[in-house]
Amino acid sequence: MVGLKRVYSGSTVGLQWVYSGSTVGLQWVYSGSTVGLQWVYSGSTVGLQWVNSGSIAIDG
Repeated sequence: MVGLKRVYSGSTVGLQWVYSGSTVGLQWVYSGSTVGLQWVYSGSTVGLQWVNSGSIAIDG
């Protein structure tokens, strides 16, 4: 099961990619001046979250 969804609405851009083979999820959202990147891999339990709002969080 492979899913790819990209949504563009006005000034809002969203990208979401999911692969239910090894359970891999990629989500990228751009809204105005807010940029968010979230990547999750539930195989070895690896999480990456990046937000362009003055704070950067990396969990792995």
